[in-house]
Amino acid sequence: MKNDYQGALAGYKKALEIDKNNYVVMNNIAFIYLALGIIEESVNYSQQALGVNKDYVPALINLGIASAKSGDIPAAEKCFNQVLKT
Repeated sequence: MKNDYQGALAGYKKALEIDKNNYVVMNNIAFIYLALGIIEESVNYSQQALGVNKDYVPALINLGIASAKSGDIPAAEKCFNQVLKT
């Protein structure tokens, strides 16, 4: 709510050190990077989250948005089609 992305990012990264397979935290990090316009890192964390839970819709959405922003429309479509199937 306060748009303290850097503070939130630091907190989520600490949480991820404790629970390395927490796909919700990975996705939250992906969202923050997306909000900051750091698309490559957003894609990276979205893919990590999906590596743990391949059907996690919020990560599919973040990956779809990041893919679209980076110009990879086929990858974005693939993500959004997967969301519709889930």
